[in-house]
Amino acid sequence: MKYKLLIISSNDITKFLYDTEIADSYTTRLVDFHDKTSNLIESFRPDIIVCDFTQMQNGVDDFLKCVRQLIPQVAVTILLDSNDKQRIAEAMKQGVSNIAFLQNDLEELKLYLKQYKYILQTRKKATEQNTITRKNTFATTTDNTFSNVPLLVDELLSRSNPIFACWESEIRLGLEELIYNAIEHGNLNISFSEKTNALECGNFEELIDERQKDAKYKDKKVFISFNQCPEYDEWYIQDEGNGFDLGISIKEELHGRGIRLSRFFFDEIEYNENGNTVRVRRYVPKYNSWELRVESRELKIKKADLRPKL
Repeated sequence: MKYKLLIISSNDITKFLYDTEIADSYTTRLVDFHDKTSNLIESFRPDIIVCDFTQMQNGVDDFLKCVRQLIPQVAVTILLDSNDKQRIAEAMKQGVSNIAFLQNDLEELKLYLKQYKYILQTRKKATEQNTITRKNTFATTTDNTFSNVPLLVDELLSRSNPIFACWESEIRLGLEELIYNAIEHGNLNISFSEKTNALECGNFEELIDERQKDAKYKDKKVFISFNQCPEYDEWYIQDEGNGFDLGISIKEELHGRGIRLSRFFFDEIEYNENGNTVRVRRYVPKYNSWELRVESRELKIKKADLRPKL
């Protein structure tokens, strides 16, 4: 099955995405931005959108709100020509799932599209069955089966504070990325270079399958717990891998993607000393405000003595 990719741009630099390599994975449409783009989105129903914001000076917020209303689960990547923090914050507030810069991130964007196809496949395999009773606390374990992840995140989100419903898509993406990281880089011990090479060669699924069957890794688990307080919701994710150097991993673009995205989706991020346990927290907006300003979040990425509440 081919998934649907919509590229909104008239920039020649982005047209390299519309090639045979991406066409093998996606049914792709390449269009210029115009007043009827929303109609095209509604009729085409893409799974992922790549939108060139370098050519959009006005109407960005309205466009992103429209996309979320039409297709709430669609993944949106925006292309920028500079590290405009204000613009990034506003885009993330509207649920943008990825950011790339025209000057140096386009090759990484290709790899991201290949990886996201695999995430879409695992979501499709996951069923909608959910028989667990809602509670304010929850703990579970999972093996290294990727198709388990969307169901686990469904369960975690079903227990979240209803006030976070506006930001469900970004919290979902943040949790999925962190759990996938725990499986890939933690339990299956797939390095940054191994993952990059596998994505470039088109054998990422084979690499995952090989590690899942390897006696050294196949029995390792990911431990996940959820805790809800009046002030916040928090999630613990712990793998049985060797951990990692937090500073190095953030510099490695793909390996650190889950960490980098989580900085936008959660208010606090803490890792333990070994790097194999992460706690993320989302605070309830104060004063009954339904607008949580990303630029005012206190983002913390630090090493801490974390023990999951399992």
